[in-house]
Amino acid sequence: MYPALASIEDSLIDRIVQEGWESVADTAPVAISPTSDDRPSVGQMGLWRNFTWEKPSMRLGLGINGFPYSQVIIVIILLVVAVLVLPLNLLPFLVRGPTLTVTSWAYFFLIGMAFMAIEVVLIQQFALLVGPSAYSIATVLLTLLIGSGVGSRLSTKISTITAFAGIGIWLLLDVFFFAAMAERFGALPMALRMLVAAVMVFPLGLFMGMPFPKGVRIVGSLVDWGFAVNGAASVFGGTLALLVAFTWGFRVTLLAAGIVYLVAYLLIRFCPQWTRLRCSPDVSRTLAGAE
Repeated sequence: MYPALASIEDSLIDRIVQEGWESVADTAPVAISPTSDDRPSVGQMGLWRNFTWEKPSMRLGLGINGFPYSQVIIVIILLVVAVLVLPLNLLPFLVRGPTLTVTSWAYFFLIGMAFMAIEVVLIQQFALLVGPSAYSIATVLLTLLIGSGVGSRLSTKISTITAFAGIGIWLLLDVFFFAAMAERFGALPMALRMLVAAVMVFPLGLFMGMPFPKGVRIVGSLVDWGFAVNGAASVFGGTLALLVAFTWGFRVTLLAAGIVYLVAYLLIRFCPQWTRLRCSPDVSRTLAGAE
């Protein structure tokens, strides 16, 4: 009702109607920016400025009340991975014998983080085309897994630059054309929408399945360490992707993942030393004398 009744005059809703949400956002107790298909997280109403170290009241709707409940949980998970999991992946650097270099360690970490970030975003994003989340999850996961398996098999026949360029090009196509594709095919029956989604996702899965085996062929017997780093990075990347998507949307998250893949490509392309032999001091002196 406008003008507002005296009982709700100067309330948050009345101020939004009178002044617009952008004018009210800085002082509102909750996040009031409108959601969109690119950032559809309607329940994320918490604001970091409402975060305090005081124990929040144990009631439902903390996010609705302005407390950044989801964001805090995500940050806690990231801290647990950073403090407890990632250091375990650094322990092999202390062992004598063949080890990864910082370059190869970072490569496996980056591709694991980017792969999972893209996967998490696509599951949410393709719900706009496919429909119910369960069907979107099944379609995207199955297609990515099959595509990645095929890509791994073909990785010896596809050049490194082609593999990474394929990932980058697909991400740009998604950023600029996904909304139009979802609108174009959104009225099709469920089975056809799932088929369209699979066709759209498969090329990306194909190319994303190539960077890991390309790194494995370089590090050889150290592949188990590469798997460990990649797995830890997957948890880190998938969690971080949620935080980025909540704040800036799916497109920014996909572009960020593309930049991470670009850095990984630069590592594999321009940094030749991927393994080294860590010896005891006596062995090192012997090798130096032999040279």
